[in-house]
Amino acid sequence: MRFPTLLSAANAALLLDHSSHTQITWADPESMNEHVTVTNPIRFFGDRKFSSFYINGFGSVTTDAPQLHIANSQTYSKGINDNIIFAPYWAAVHGTPTVHFTTSLTSSQADIIANEIKTNRPQSTIRDGEFDLDSVLVATWTGMKLNENDADTSYQIVIASDSYFSYVLYSFDGENKPEWTLDNDNYKPVHGILTHHRRMDLCVKSEATSNRDWKVGSVYGWNTYDELDCSDCRSFTECGGMKEQDLSVAADANTQYTYQQYFKTLPDSVFSHYSGQYYAVCQCNAGFSIDAAMNDVF
Repeated sequence: MRFPTLLSAANAALLLDHSSHTQITWADPESMNEHVTVTNPIRFFGDRKFSSFYINGFGSVTTDAPQLHIANSQTYSKGINDNIIFAPYWAAVHGTPTVHFTTSLTSSQADIIANEIKTNRPQSTIRDGEFDLDSVLVATWTGMKLNENDADTSYQIVIASDSYFSYVLYSFDGENKPEWTLDNDNYKPVHGILTHHRRMDLCVKSEATSNRDWKVGSVYGWNTYDELDCSDCRSFTECGGMKEQDLSVAADANTQYTYQQYFKTLPDSVFSHYSGQYYAVCQCNAGFSIDAAMNDVF
């Protein structure tokens, strides 16, 4: 059973009431980003911990650099070295977005977040364990719309950690996220989680993965402490042209195995030029076991 949520009538499906949170005053209307620091570092996708984030006006939170607009590139990025982009709904909108944020919660709001996570995270080994909120960032975008006469829509991100496990929650004021065909820059809006290294590697996750994430009502819950599974077909790595070699018609499309791409962060003590690794786990298809012991994952 969920704890009762503290919601206003206008934002009945957002996880948290944001009325007491700080409204951002954009220092530069052309870039619209706010640099914020959380109470304790939060570990994402492996070993790297993050203490600061950028809240961007067009519906995203980023780790290493701000990015307001979707870029016209295969990684959606401007070519900086690395970035993790959390995108409840990343889209250029009409007017100046109204955004509130906080890095601290009341005890009742902390209970809402802890209960959402403990009730719905699918990992059976930890489902019944405690989740004592140690660090949090909440950002809420309100009045988002493509045209002046459109109905307003609102969405919210909660980044939460108990010092070991971390989860990211997206919620919307409707039954689901918006379904805009193009944003005001004529790009398709982005929903999910993206990571990239320059313009050479991209990991995209746009749907919940069974036994890892969840979707309950208008809330999307993402497991962000394990390595990120790049489940969206837009993901790629330039590691030897792997996809082109294995999946193209010219290569006769490999039928012996399939693979899933992953992204893993590296600890600060290890990385210098690279802060993450992109790799693939291959699984043999039926009839193509790799050894007598029937091992089929490599």
